[in-house]
Parts: sequence; structure tokens; C-alpha cells
Amino acid sequence: MFARIRRLRRRWRRLAATVAAVSALTGGGLTAYTRSSDAQLPPPIGELADLMTKVLVVPRIDDVDGYERECGKGKGCVFGPAWRDPSDHSGCDTKNRLITLSFNDIEYKPGTRDCKALSGWRIDPYTGKRLELESMQPDHVLPLHILWNAGASKWDLQRRKIAANDLLNLQAVAGHINQSKRDKPLAKWLPPNEAFRCPYALQYLTVAVKYQVPITTADRDVAVKVCPQHNDA
Repeated sequence: MFARIRRLRRRWRRLAATVAAVSALTGGGLTAYTRSSDAQLPPPIGELADLMTKVLVVPRIDDVDGYERECGKGKGCVFGPAWRDPSDHSGCDTKNRLITLSFNDIEYKPGTRDCKALSGWRIDPYTGKRLELESMQPDHVLPLHILWNAGASKWDLQRRKIAANDLLNLQAVAGHINQSKRDKPLAKWLPPNEAFRCPYALQYLTVAVKYQVPITTADRDVAVKVCPQHNDA
């Protein structure tokens, strides 16, 4: 478990470095974006350009019947019970592994082998404000409903369970901001914290590439708009 956490910490440090670079390049002044035509968009560079060569872009992604996240009696439970990762055998659920990855000064419940967190804090990447553990909710950057519509409806249940628990697609954020986002795609929602909008878009595209699902042209346009286009400040 802890070797995997260390690898993920290194990945997240790279993400944090991207946040800092974006903020420096834009002066913290990225703006919200409404869809532009291809002719108005500058060519993507760097990591975004690499992701754009790998992701499938389609005009739209239609709703697919059958999505039901809830797992109570009579519910569809199409991504399996929340935070139970069939690919992880550490004995620690996905939510608590995300907390270990994301939070500072964590206090663990005794006897849980540093798994069940009782308290801690972090700077919420979506708001840029301090977040205490009790106010946190995990957010799927690429929402599971969008993933379902984009192709996961055709997967077997095991693959959907693994995808739902993939830490690559999760952020620990304030509950109120998670509730306001709901299942909106990249084209319809960006973090209020402007400095995190490009890293958020890159994370969204990275998940789409990993699971070989498409994004829309509107999603692509947002990603290109919010990420810096020049290497010089």
C-alpha cells in the first residue's frame, strides 16, 4: 500500500508544480471559457498537446440508459459499492487512501494501521482554501455518469469498480463544491480556483486517455483555453 501511496505522492507533486506554473504564467488570472470555434483556438503545447494526440474527440456524448450509482436494495450499483477497490488488497478503502495521499497532519484511529483518518487538513485545490477533514468529499474529476455515457456502460462490472476507485481520477475537496459540480463535464464546470483549472483539465483528459473514452469538442476547447499557450511568462 505505502509504496503505491509514495508513487502517487510523486505524481501529485508534479501536478502541484503544474498549478504553480499556471499561476505564474497567468498571474492567477485564468478566465472561465465558453466554446470557441477551432479557428479561434491556439495550438496546444506540452502535456496538453501530448494528451490531445491520444484522446478521441467527438461532437457530443449522448446519455445512455441504465446509470444508477446507488447500491441499496433494488438499485443498479453499476460502479459497485462506494470506495471498495477490487484491485487493492491493503485492507484500507479508497476514501481513506485518498486522505492519506492528500491531507496533512493526519490523526488516525488507533488500531487501524494508519488507515482510518480522524482529522487532518489540506488546501482544497478547487477553492484554494483550507479544508478540514470533516468537510471533505471525494470527487471524481471525470464524473462516473460521464464515464458511463462515454463507454463504461459497455464494460463488465469489475472494470467499472476499478475505474470508480482509481485515485488518478479523484480529488479530496470541500463537500459543498463537490455538490455544486455534481456530474458536469469539463465543458460545463471548472474549479472556482482559477490556478487549478489547467491541472483539472489535464487530469480530466488523462483519465479519458487511460480508459479510452472520448471527450467532446466543447471539452477539448475548454482544455485548450484554460491551459497556458506559451512557455514564457
